[in-house]
Amino acid sequence: MDVLRPQGSTRIHAGEPLAAPAPITSNLRAEIVKARGSPGWTRAIMPRPSPGSRRGVATLWLIVALPVLLLLVCFILEIGSIWLGRVQLENALESAALAAVKEWADGGGGDTQQARGVALEFAAANTVTGTPVSLRDNYAAGNTNQNASCTEELVFGTLTNDAIPWVFNAGIQPNCGSGEALAVRVQASVPVNSICGTLLGVALPLFRVSASATARDDCTAAGAHLIRVRPENFLCPGP
Repeated sequence: MDVLRPQGSTRIHAGEPLAAPAPITSNLRAEIVKARGSPGWTRAIMPRPSPGSRRGVATLWLIVALPVLLLLVCFILEIGSIWLGRVQLENALESAALAAVKEWADGGGGDTQQARGVALEFAAANTVTGTPVSLRDNYAAGNTNQNASCTEELVFGTLTNDAIPWVFNAGIQPNCGSGEALAVRVQASVPVNSICGTLLGVALPLFRVSASATARDDCTAAGAHLIRVRPENFLCPGP
């Protein structure tokens, strides 16, 4: 029985002893390469992607994913900036409310113009994302507690219920001598710059953060401290 070999190779008969393999020389290697290219030699060759094609696919994925990643990073930065702005505004308003009500109580109540000026100074000493907090004094001589409006940033009044739940009333003039607690409410809404807009040099809409703070002082050694008044318990009869 003959054993099949690629075309051009020597036939080997059954029972015939095999000779020791000859060392592969440069000439023999050339013949093997030549034999592989002959019609009788078949070989399955799997195509391999070239390095250039792999680089092209990676570049395509980068082009598709890069805008999505940039948007995600911008979204995270903007949320962090808004949160930071809100915290900074709350700190500014709390310091303004405490300083104003203490100044008002130290003067025994009465006119609020000087206390309002102190509140403006303390607010301006704080910043929201680098911008000083600017408030309006809302002062109108002749009105109760000199409040020009109930919706402005500085509102002075008293606590008709000096316990939880606190009830703030801007329509009543408090008096330290009668044991009534003085109260000051500071509220504001300020813009927060877009971080991504600043980095990219693009004009984007400004975000706004809002906050409020209320402080009381009962003209005793206890001094001023912050309280939390629910919106429904903020009474301000007037404009």
